Amino acid sequence: MHEIQAQIEVLWRDMQKIMNSIMRTYDAPLSAWPLATLHTVNTIMNAMPNSQIGMDTPHLYRYTQKHFDYTELRPFWSECHVWQDPAQRAVAGAEEGTIIG
Repeated sequence: MHEIQAQIEVLWRDMQKIMNSIMRTYDAPLSAWPLATLHTVNTIMNAMPNSQIGMDTPHLYRYTQKHFDYTELRPFWSECHVWQDPAQRAVAGAEEGTIIG
């Protein structure tokens, strides 16, 4: 029982370090902590190779049997522009937004 708790504490500590560096690097507001947590777990932790499963990613091993597509990975809290159909937008151009994961 204690060994499992120790492993969870180590995993949580590592995730906190990643979340903290994400928040500080991109100067995200404090309200973005839940988003940084989701980004850490869903994108970073699931996309990193793991030695316990033969250096595959958890994403590949458990879910899709496909390798993670790193070409679509964008930095957390970076600016982006969303294209909208010209017939449906009020003004010309793309709408500005923020990538959260």
